Amino acid sequence: MKKIHDCIFCNEEKIKNKFPNSSECNRCIYEDGHCFAVLAPEQYTIGHTLVITKNHIEGITDNIYPEEFSHFINCINHVSIILKHHIKNEMDKSPENVSVNILCDAEIHIHAHLIPRYAFTKNDKNKYRTIFKKRDGEKLDYNIAIENIGGFWYLAEREINCKNTIYGKKSDEQKIKFLEELRIKILNKK
Repeated sequence: MKKIHDCIFCNEEKIKNKFPNSSECNRCIYEDGHCFAVLAPEQYTIGHTLVITKNHIEGITDNIYPEEFSHFINCINHVSIILKHHIKNEMDKSPENVSVNILCDAEIHIHAHLIPRYAFTKNDKNKYRTIFKKRDGEKLDYNIAIENIGGFWYLAEREINCKNTIYGKKSDEQKIKFLEELRIKILNKK
């Protein structure tokens, strides 16, 4: 299996068992021979997970064996289903969907962010109106607009503001405890 010494995602044990720049924290919720999935330390939404290939693949334009890419996509699907059916947000609601973003930007190793999307709150609707009012005008139809632009605004807003969420305000020790408890809940319900 191809590994790169200075690639953080090639160091599976560190990714699965450490919180960044801190102590031990088992974040792994799934593993097979080709991929593994870990709860993301930033938790844009509750259950935010990374699916990472075990083989070092720099990006979608690499020469990827079809079976390997197929397995990666199947793993994304499998873990997304687990998340959708076995996690809840701080309001005890299950996600309506799981957004998938396949990236190779900050870390040059193909991985997917699985970001559970919960029902829009009043704050989400207000934020959406603020962001898109200039483009769509005063008669913004929130429901039609959501269908047209999908989840990108939702994810970007959470990435920008994740430090302001209930999770983001926790200390590193509290985050570690939260992630380990969430991991146990997920593994016990599979």
